Formats: sequence, C-alpha cells, structure tokens
Amino acid sequence: METWTEELVQGFYDTLFGHPATRRVFREGERPAREKTLRDWYLRTLRGPFNGQYFAWQALVGLVHVRRGVTNAMMASMWNWLTEKVAEKARQALSPEEAQALVDAWRRLAFTVMALIAEEYLEAYLEALALAQGEDPRAFMEKAQEMAGALLAQLSP
Repeated sequence: METWTEELVQGFYDTLFGHPATRRVFREGERPAREKTLRDWYLRTLRGPFNGQYFAWQALVGLVHVRRGVTNAMMASMWNWLTEKVAEKARQALSPEEAQALVDAWRRLAFTVMALIAEEYLEAYLEALALAQGEDPRAFMEKAQEMAGALLAQLSP
C-alpha cells in the first residue's frame, strides 16, 4: 500500500481542486502543504500505531474542517473516493481473497474515522453557536437535541 501513496495523494487533491466548491476551501499556494499532511496521515495509518494519539488526531480533523468551511458531505465524499481507490489498487495488486480482506479492513477504518470527524465537527459547530449566543454549550446541545426530537416526532406518522 505504501507504493500507492503518491498516486492516491495526487488523485485526491486533483479531485478536490477540480471542483469549485472544494477548491474554494484552499488558500493560494497551500496544496503542497496539504499533500504532505495527507501523505503523512496515510503513511501513519499504514505503519501505526493505532493509539489514542492517532484517534485524537482524527477528531482534530473535524475541528479543522469547521474552520476551513469543509462540510461533512465533502469529507464523506472524499473518504469514499479514497476507499474506492484503495479497493481498485488492491484488486489490481492482490489475490481476490487478499484484496477483499484489505478492502474490508480499510472500510472499517474509514467509517470509524468518518464517525469521529463528523461527531467532532458537529460538537464544535454547536459549541460555537452556543458561545455566539452567549449560552452554556452543554445546555445549548441539550436544547438542540430536544428540538431535534420534537421535529422528528412531527415528521413521524
């Protein structure tokens, strides 16, 4: 999988820079730094270790997305892109059984990391809204949860 690094990093950012909505997230000239970040993450993911520091880094990504205007939809779409590319490369390089095992493991990681990023994104977003309103973040989140429940009750038959 390490031999796929440059192709994946290049394709990932070509995809992001190829769409106006995701291109706007970036500052002029920052692509090399973002490519390095992705490259470092990918290699760390392959080499480990999978410890608290690794998963704390994943949660931090959610906060960075909030600051940069990256939506959860953008993040999930790119996780899907990366997962599909890994699956494609695995099917080209490995036996069918090995490829399937790798794809299954990568998908489990993808869903776990996506969940962490999405949760941290939502929590940071709600906390920012609470603070902007001068409210206690915990009370604000409880109120948001109650309102979501009430809305769901209205939509249910």
